[in-house]
Amino acid sequence: MDEWDKSPVPLSHAFTFERFRHFLPFIDFDLAPQGRFRRVLAISHLLLIPIAGFFFIVPFTASLVLKLLHRQPATWVKTPRTKEAPSR
Repeated sequence: MDEWDKSPVPLSHAFTFERFRHFLPFIDFDLAPQGRFRRVLAISHLLLIPIAGFFFIVPFTASLVLKLLHRQPATWVKTPRTKEAPSR
């Protein structure tokens, strides 16, 4: 078994497309993009959903790992705010 078979990515993509197939009867295609390329492009965006889901949890997971290793930041560094434009 190679490393790709151990990855959860194919499972999450399969789940995404299975849900798409499940809800396909409820989708109104009157507003769908015209042309085959645009439709394929719209469907291909479903490939980004599991990847975006992975990157959403990365900062939280990293902070938990750092806390478990006792390497979390000792002080909070607040980023400076930009000055707001004056009101008219």
